[in-house]
Amino acid sequence: MAATMQLQQQQQSARRVVSRSARVQRAVMVHASAKPAVMVNSCTGKMGRAVAEAAVGAGLDLVPFTLCGASEAAANKAVEVAGKQLQLVGPDTRDELIEEVGLPFASSL
Repeated sequence: MAATMQLQQQQQSARRVVSRSARVQRAVMVHASAKPAVMVNSCTGKMGRAVAEAAVGAGLDLVPFTLCGASEAAANKAVEVAGKQLQLVGPDTRDELIEEVGLPFASSL
């Protein structure tokens, strides 16, 4: 009797997990179809690169610019993250870029 009750509880629990998983999958599909763009800064570092790769892996688009330090911008013009070229923007040009990028990607900044 106790084994039967335990089996029933496990089956109910499994049904709840499957139901929740289906809801999460539907939400992810709806979110991915909208494909919002995000701007990830400091993509020359490990954390920035990891965040950008995770964003792309989640179905988001990347704004093709990444803010970085002056030395990084001077050393490189661009960096490739998750198959996408991101232009490095140093402190001396970031204000102009934010104004320029702000129009098409206003919701991403």
